[in-house]
Amino acid sequence: MSYKVFISHAPGDREVAKKIAKEVEKTGGRAFYDSRSVRRGDSLARTINETLRKSDLFVAIVSKTSAGSAWLSWEVGAAVGLDKRILLIANNVKPKELPPALKSFLMVDAQQAGRYLKQLAADFNPERVAS
Repeated sequence: MSYKVFISHAPGDREVAKKIAKEVEKTGGRAFYDSRSVRRGDSLARTINETLRKSDLFVAIVSKTSAGSAWLSWEVGAAVGLDKRILLIANNVKPKELPPALKSFLMVDAQQAGRYLKQLAADFNPERVAS
């Protein structure tokens, strides 16, 4: 069974989201991010809520644009409420530029994200990652 990763991102971070999704899929996971996974006519809020509920890991790509985003705050709050594992990926943003509510989460630089995702994947699917 593959683990599921919900990827939160701002429209300007779409390319980073695609790269993160590829990293997740390399380790046997399934990635959800809205620009690829929401069909026309679907309710974005309902789809996000349902998908987040089914996810094993919540990954938020945090940039200067998204750091103050109401959507990011909503999605992080939902992930916390659902007791999801949370990883923040910094895309050209420094920890001191984050809102106080985000400073308590593990944050890695986008360039190092693949290594951390592989480590997290081992928690969900150790036999797949070990090979």
